[in-house]
Order: sequence, then structure tokens, then C-alpha cells
Amino acid sequence: MSHTETPWQTNGPRVEPVNAPRYELNDGWVITDCQGPDGTANAAYIVRAVNSHAALVQALQTVLDWMPCGISIRKDERVIIDCVKAALTLAKEEP
Repeated sequence: MSHTETPWQTNGPRVEPVNAPRYELNDGWVITDCQGPDGTANAAYIVRAVNSHAALVQALQTVLDWMPCGISIRKDERVIIDCVKAALTLAKEEP
């Protein structure tokens, strides 16, 4: 499953792809229209999460690659490794 190309942007409570031609936005290029009193804030939150996702996954993978492995790791290192692995699993999960 693929998603709309990033980056995304907000337009009030709407979430839209940055690279969609402006004339097409009313023709199916709106990703979502957040409703309710927090609609604009929710749209901004979604855009921040989506636009930072790839960089955060790469950063977590870099930490995991950098951390030592094997039986000689310290307890605090194991906690970090477990947290990073859990976050990567969540980030890569399909809904």
C-alpha cells in the first residue's frame, strides 16, 4: 500500500500534498479535512508527523545500527535498544 507523496501541507483544516497542482485540489487532492474546533490544529499535527516520519525512522535506524549488540551490552543500552526497536516497529506497521 502506498500513500500520497510527501511533503504534505495544511490549508486551514485541510491536509493536502505540496506538489499537487492547485487547480486539482478540489478534484480529489485533499488528503483529509479535519472537522471540529481543533480541526486546524489536528491538520497541522498530522502534517508534522507525516513530513518528519522518514527522517525519524532513519534516525532510529541509525541509533540501532550504532548501538552495540551481543551479550556484553549494559542494561541501560538494552533499554535504549528495546525502545528504539519498539518505535521502529510502530513506525513501520501497516494500519
